[in-house]
Amino acid sequence: MVSPYLHSFALFFSLLNPFLMSIYMIGLIRHSETKVFNKALIQGSLIAYIVFMLFAWGGEAIFSKYLNVRFEAFQIFGGLIFLVIGYRYVFQGADTIGEMRGAPEHLAGTIAMPFMIGPGTISAAVVTGIE
Repeated sequence: MVSPYLHSFALFFSLLNPFLMSIYMIGLIRHSETKVFNKALIQGSLIAYIVFMLFAWGGEAIFSKYLNVRFEAFQIFGGLIFLVIGYRYVFQGADTIGEMRGAPEHLAGTIAMPFMIGPGTISAAVVTGIE
């Protein structure tokens, strides 16, 4: 029988996909100093960790009581966001990812969202918290 911790690790590892993250961050790596990029990467990872723990601990309550939305509606909305990103990427090219990043002073948030903290990973955190 597979340990629940191993199952959760495999789920998050597949959703966070280090290969996709490296492609997403290649522009940041090229255009940033190593020290600045490493600091932003650690800060972005901490932001993602805090969000994952928050949603694992009380994700169902956050959706139902505070946001007043059903969890399924959040998943549909997240899918639509990624559909729009994919559509723009196909028709506008690779520059789309650079446009989504925003200002350089918000580098940690740029690393954390939308790929580390997205609808799939938040859903996984909620499901992991329920288990």
